[in-house]
Amino acid sequence: MALSTAVQLSDSHAESSTDYRLQIAERVADLNPVDWDALSEGASDFFMDRRFIRAVENSELPGGKTWSVLVYDGDLPVAAACLSLLSVDAALLADVRTRRLATGVRRLFPQFLRFNILFCGLPVSASQGHLLFSPQADRARVLRLLDRQMQILAKRHRAKILVFKEFDATACHDLSELEPLGYVRAASTVVSYLDGKFESLDAYCGAIRSQYRRKILRSQRKFAAAGFHMEKLAGGDASAARYTDEVHRLYEAVVDRSKTKLEVLPAEFFRQLARQFPDEYYLIMAYQQSQVVGFACGLRTLPIGMPLFIGIDYEKNPQGDVYLNLMYALFAEVLSHGVSGVFWGANSEDFKASLGCRQRLNYAYIRATNWLQSPLRWFRKSLFPPLSIAEPLNIFHVAKTIPTCHSTDDGSAPTGSSL
Repeated sequence: MALSTAVQLSDSHAESSTDYRLQIAERVADLNPVDWDALSEGASDFFMDRRFIRAVENSELPGGKTWSVLVYDGDLPVAAACLSLLSVDAALLADVRTRRLATGVRRLFPQFLRFNILFCGLPVSASQGHLLFSPQADRARVLRLLDRQMQILAKRHRAKILVFKEFDATACHDLSELEPLGYVRAASTVVSYLDGKFESLDAYCGAIRSQYRRKILRSQRKFAAAGFHMEKLAGGDASAARYTDEVHRLYEAVVDRSKTKLEVLPAEFFRQLARQFPDEYYLIMAYQQSQVVGFACGLRTLPIGMPLFIGIDYEKNPQGDVYLNLMYALFAEVLSHGVSGVFWGANSEDFKASLGCRQRLNYAYIRATNWLQSPLRWFRKSLFPPLSIAEPLNIFHVAKTIPTCHSTDDGSAPTGSSL
């Protein structure tokens, strides 16, 4: 049943004089915009902004459905969430032995470990959650309502797995009620972020040790000597038109090399971002003469800058360190807006380490809707192998506690589409 307008679930509590009720709609425009903005205002990113949600909705992601949710205590909005349905290969995050087993079994049973999965989260892998609580929210009651609603949708769409994603360790304190409801917590990604305010890329380079500064300068000289150049575009219709299918194939090339292909975003999503965020969106294009050889894009956010996606021509990349120079251009763009840090997301941890990034774990909460719940617990370590945080590199002149992993110096391009 298509939900063209909001529908409701309620949760009465014996010790409370009010009912908690949940409204859900397939389009965020069908929910009260004032109530939604009251919850999302002040969030440190755009991922729960109605414009970002509209960009996802208008993109018509293949094979996916999305819903927006508001939870009320009486007439007071206390929580907002986004839900999405995707067909996913559950072996993506498993260890090597389990992936090999899945490959063998699929010779006889092609759908082995492939399920419809219902997420609390949008189908955009940017290492961010899509769940907000007000300070007054009874988090346990909100989570019970969300779980009930997700089970209803899972039954309707034959989803075998429910997942809440992606949350750092601090956010997990708000989600403790999920484990009594049958959810298993598992580390999902390692993300990188840089603390510290730098006025510009030059100021940043002046703060790092000479061997790391030389790497940046060497890559920039190589890029220019090979005849490459950059162009930066703001958001709006003109920028959306410049994001052609040819440019999008560079993104698809990066996704093809990714170890985890949860979703492949269509070109229209990137165009929608440009249209929905005319003042905040930026697109950086790398050229060799008139040929596009790479791009990177993001949204200007404060206080933390958040680059988003990248695309690379892997054949051209070695000639001018295209990937490295796009990342440096992204870094310069983000720093120019006075951020106090940069959230780089998952993938390419070695390169981000050489920038001085910290690492942290993100977590997901997972449960099955049928007999798979017991195997999910029995084989938890195989299906969700533990992730580790690497040791720090001290790249700054003045010693700082900025942990990261060992870097490479070969100009290699990433194997994941998001930053």
